[in-house]
Amino acid sequence: MLLRHVYAIACGLADIHAVGVVHRDIKPNNMKIDAEGCLRIFDFGLSRMGGVNCETIGTVGTQGYIAPELCAPALQKVNFTSAVDVFAFGATALKLIRGKLPNDLRAIPPSLPCEDADFGMQALTLPSSIAAVLNQCLSEEPAARPSMENVRNILGRHLLHGRHKATMIVGDKIHYLSKIDQSVKLSAGALGSVDVRYDGYDFIATNIVGNVYINNMSIVPPQKLPGACVITLGGPNLGFNRRYITFDVTHPEVVL
Repeated sequence: MLLRHVYAIACGLADIHAVGVVHRDIKPNNMKIDAEGCLRIFDFGLSRMGGVNCETIGTVGTQGYIAPELCAPALQKVNFTSAVDVFAFGATALKLIRGKLPNDLRAIPPSLPCEDADFGMQALTLPSSIAAVLNQCLSEEPAARPSMENVRNILGRHLLHGRHKATMIVGDKIHYLSKIDQSVKLSAGALGSVDVRYDGYDFIATNIVGNVYINNMSIVPPQKLPGACVITLGGPNLGFNRRYITFDVTHPEVVL
């Protein structure tokens, strides 16, 4: 459930940034779950338009959620980007996991890196890809932080683990593949064959025999298959005697 809340925050921030707005005050107190169970981000009192070239004077924000680049003397001009929201998002995720922000993160400027703010060292065990991207959100350098779109996609990919389904049509036969760590062999006798395996995230082509192509490009196994493609068995010299297999993957959405 926690990752679903973090995903919802990431979706909201990605949308906010997509229209060129920097929120500037991302924190748990500025989020609520409404009567329908949807997470809402509010309080745009400090927000700025322009996303990539904003200015402020002195340190503005909430202790613990202030990006390092925003920490400045009272009369000093500060330039900032949407990366300040990414840092605050990382701090928000950490607060949801720990219940309390570490003192090093609450310092002005925050003292980073610190072990207590390492998502790979928390009591709640996170998938390595998620821990890594959340750690990047708390990078001291703004340029080292990921975009919220990228964060959203990584979280969504994890939440959809094991929920995809591939449909493969070979002549008059239909093959389905949806169970994790299972595979199906697509074969056309002497023309060639390929195994397709589902790892819970992607469908992977392995064990190539003969001439096998994806959208007319040679396969280099193990190779991730695109969401929709044509697998061809047999070399180009065979013309219409080649075997064509349509491959399509469902695109489920994260349901919160």
